[in-house]
Order: sequence, then C-alpha cells, then structure tokens
Amino acid sequence: MLNFDRTGRGAGAETSATAAVYRRVAARLLPFLLLCYIVAMIDRLNVGYAKLQFMADLNFDEAVFGMAAGSLYVGYILFEVPSNLMLERVGLKLTLLRIMTLWGVFVMAMAFATSQWGFYAIRFMIGAGEAGFFPGVLFYLTGTVTLPREERDISRPLGMSDRCDRGPPRGHRRSAKRAVRLG
Repeated sequence: MLNFDRTGRGAGAETSATAAVYRRVAARLLPFLLLCYIVAMIDRLNVGYAKLQFMADLNFDEAVFGMAAGSLYVGYILFEVPSNLMLERVGLKLTLLRIMTLWGVFVMAMAFATSQWGFYAIRFMIGAGEAGFFPGVLFYLTGTVTLPREERDISRPLGMSDRCDRGPPRGHRRSAKRAVRLG
C-alpha cells in the first residue's frame, strides 16, 4: 500500500515507482483525450465552413442554418447529464466507445440531409451523440483517477501552484488597507 504524507509525497522508493506509473498513464491517456477533444472542436466548427455550399445546394436561408447550428447544442445539453450518469454506471471505455461511435455515425449521416428538417434532426443527433464527452472526461479525470496532489496539479509547470495555494500576496492586502485609510 502506498503511504502518502500531507503534501502528497510518497515514502521512499514507492515515490519513484508511483511517479513512473502516473507518467505512463498520463502519456497514454491524455494525448488520446486531447485528440478526441480537437476532433470535437473541428466537428462543431465544420458546419460553419460548409455553410455556403450547404445553403446553395439545399436552398437554405440564414434562419434554417442558424436553427440547425443551434440544435446541436440543444441535443448536447439535453443528453449531457444522462451520458455522465451512464459513465458512472458502465465506465469510461464503454462510454467513450458509445460517444465516438454514435457521433461518427451521425456525422456521416449528415451527408444524407436533403431537407431542413433532416438537417435539424441530424444536427440534434450529433449533439446528443457527442453529449457528455468533455464533462465526462473531466469527471473521469477528477473523480476516478486518484493522483497525489503534486501529480494532479496542472498549474505546476507554469509555476503557479504555490500562488494558488496561499491566496493573494501579502503586499496586496497591505495596499488594500492603505487605500481604505487614505480614502
């Protein structure tokens, strides 16, 4: 069993072994999740790039296009919580498999949208299929992966971890008191 003190540091040789395991997990999991998130951003924005061609080919006006673009977020919001409840029940692997599969199928189905109602429905289903991806990943990383404090502190490479722990600098507090006395 690992023995951690108040600062999150392990005892003795367990520290280096634990750190190596955390580095391996992060090196395998985080690049994959980053790639998936980049694809999600491209997917959300790609309809804007295809806007001119869509509108010309399918005779859509600005209102139809705007409604379809917004329907993605309606599906996303409605299915976000059920998706995260499913994540808690079945685990990350099956949830990511479901999200990526449905999302991919619905994106491919968008090629077959020929009417405004079909376009609305496909965009809604893309949002429903993608729902829960980002919040689910955050839930998984913060609730399931238990790292020592130093390992999960993502601000550490930026040199900000000490500042976040201690609150505002003391000089700031003194200058605030001085401003109150002068005012």
